[in-house]
Amino acid sequence: MFYEIVLATHSAVRWLVLISLLYAIFRGAKGWMGGGQFTHADGVARLAASVIVRVQFVVGVALYILSPITAYFVSDIRKAMDFPEVRFFGLEHVAMTVIAIGLISIGEIRSKKAPDDKKKFSRMTIFYVIALLVILAAIPWPFSHSSRPLFRPF
Repeated sequence: MFYEIVLATHSAVRWLVLISLLYAIFRGAKGWMGGGQFTHADGVARLAASVIVRVQFVVGVALYILSPITAYFVSDIRKAMDFPEVRFFGLEHVAMTVIAIGLISIGEIRSKKAPDDKKKFSRMTIFYVIALLVILAAIPWPFSHSSRPLFRPF
């Protein structure tokens, strides 16, 4: 039962991750292209996306520990690598998630330390867009070989 709750939570928070990143990217691109001032609201958007992604990572780590797919993957990695779905969740999904979190962290730090508003916006936008692309590749979409539903009930 706990596994199903963690799985449903991870599935739900994915949408918060996507929405918060898209909003931060929108604010970043608007400020970058429009030459606006980096406001408190822009900082909140940047931070909110970063925090939500980290929350998702913590839920994902719990899911990884509890998952029967992980148990199979670590029991015989060589054999597990032959199964695309097991390889995806045992290795690829995790690796892409870590890369995305690294990109978001770098974007957040470099944006905070930027000497002017245009650079704050550009750094946030560039790093968050690249992270978003990695995250989109890491999601087990219904059309992928690691298909999962778009929404899981609690």
